[in-house]
Amino acid sequence: MQFDGVVYVPEYSTWKPKEDYVDQAMWERVALTNATVILFWIPRKLPDMPGFTTNVEFGYWLHSKKVIY
Repeated sequence: MQFDGVVYVPEYSTWKPKEDYVDQAMWERVALTNATVILFWIPRKLPDMPGFTTNVEFGYWLHSKKVIY
């Protein structure tokens, strides 16, 4: 089985902290809009990875019919 497509991963390869996340948010919005499938992994590891922002994103995109949870 082969995959002929693009996978968008919303993480920086440098892992350096950013002071302004506007460009990150806009990049994610464009990628999610262009995607044919949106796969969500929602971490539940408190306090390090609560996934609270992902909850909002999941709810926003749920109506798109592109979501896999």
